[in-house]
Amino acid sequence: FEDVWITPSIREIPQWLQDSDVREGIRAVLKTDCCLEEQHHLGMEADNMC
Repeated sequence: FEDVWITPSIREIPQWLQDSDVREGIRAVLKTDCCLEEQHHLGMEADNMC
């Protein structure tokens, strides 16, 4: 068992962990993906109604 908060790390800190702009960009991409998926589902529902 390794305690990640006590054991020093020699590796570089990942961008998503240290940069709030990167985290915001990740959230934006995920939201866009969800919107595109929902748009696809709504399109299929609309096609089934006609």
